[in-house]
Amino acid sequence: MKLILSTVLLLFTHTVYGSEYDRCDYEAIEPSLYQAEELEILASCVRNDQGVLTINPIHLERMAFNSWDIAKFTAYRRTYLVNRNGRIVLPVKREGYTDYFQEGLSRTDVDGKIGYFNQDLEIVIEPQYDWGMHFVDGKALVCIGCERIPDECSINYFISGGKWGYINKQGIEVVPIIYDQHQLQP
Repeated sequence: MKLILSTVLLLFTHTVYGSEYDRCDYEAIEPSLYQAEELEILASCVRNDQGVLTINPIHLERMAFNSWDIAKFTAYRRTYLVNRNGRIVLPVKREGYTDYFQEGLSRTDVDGKIGYFNQDLEIVIEPQYDWGMHFVDGKALVCIGCERIPDECSINYFISGGKWGYINKQGIEVVPIIYDQHQLQP
């Protein structure tokens, strides 16, 4: 009976979600929920509708959220953050880890452009910079026209060239983005 019920559940889940949702991985509240008969449900986790990601509500309920109500999940070979309302953002990934919050903001990387989001996962500074550093004392060093050059010895990269300046937490230039990298040090 349990086998029949599991099979019916899998078929129903695949019918409802299978064609719309793709696989994702995340830390669950109760990892014991993921027995072999539920692997198909894991495959019905995230949907990509023309670049807009949506988490299947079943999985959103099962995710382990931190004290800021943010959970991580991996899909399409990238690590994303999601809040309990299902808002998703792609953080910058450096040294194999997702970016962290500093002064209430973290960085996002959208199509190779850096922007900033808050702990509610709201974009507060649109992705428009070729690189940006963390905020320190209310300002962040950003560049336009710089390049990310892969480091052959690690998974990181170097930032080279372009014009540099500082922005505040509202995205307003407080030091114009007109300087060479060596003229402005973080």
